[in-house]
Amino acid sequence: MELEKLPLEQRVEQMKHTRLRPKDAAALFRVTRQALYKWMKDPDMAFPRPQKVNKNYAFWIEYDLRTWAETKGIDLTGPTK
Repeated sequence: MELEKLPLEQRVEQMKHTRLRPKDAAALFRVTRQALYKWMKDPDMAFPRPQKVNKNYAFWIEYDLRTWAETKGIDLTGPTK
């Protein structure tokens, strides 16, 4: 079942467990991966740091990114590239 068709509570619970690799996180915001890393370096952005399993595997939790976007007023529902 698609995430959008689930009830709100189930969608939130699913997002808390969804890992987004850098490519997927960049697609969520419709920016490049380089933009994500620039946001991380900018203390005013307070962009969440990825969790790292090892030096080659990093990911964000989707819920954390969506929560951050909401606090910054970023609309993630617009058209994609």
